[in-house]
Amino acid sequence: EQPPPPTPVVRCELVVPQEFGGWQAKALNILSAMYDEHEAAGRPNGKAYPDALMGNVMKLVKDDEVFSSLGPKAIKSIIMPFFKSKADLADVGGKVVLETKLPFDEQAVLRENHAYLLRALNIERLEITSVSYDAQMQDERAIVTAPTTFPGAPAAIFEHQK
Repeated sequence: EQPPPPTPVVRCELVVPQEFGGWQAKALNILSAMYDEHEAAGRPNGKAYPDALMGNVMKLVKDDEVFSSLGPKAIKSIIMPFFKSKADLADVGGKVVLETKLPFDEQAVLRENHAYLLRALNIERLEITSVSYDAQMQDERAIVTAPTTFPGAPAAIFEHQK
């Protein structure tokens, strides 16, 4: 027997974090300092970071109380990929991508595109909520506090027709 078809989505709330916090902010600060050091050395490999970046980061992460408290699984599956993706972005976009706040108002961009988002998502209502890091971490919804929700990657909470 097939399960019943899903009910249509009628509403979406986008929860937009204002800044990186916690371990993510710490990771960005580490990358920013490494960026400056390598920049001062004249970028010997032509990149924003030395070739041994991820090995250096892994040593720092293992020795750091904040990162190591999250456990080896989180280090491997969440923290190191975050470091890698931000380092790759810095190679292309420069040091500005390592700031704890985005260089533009993400909430304003989403609001400017409100009508388009309603059409594209085929929904009746769209709410866009901006939250501080502290408010984000106090939210009771797991998707909002997930490490995959950060500036540039808002949480989308869908409400289905009843």
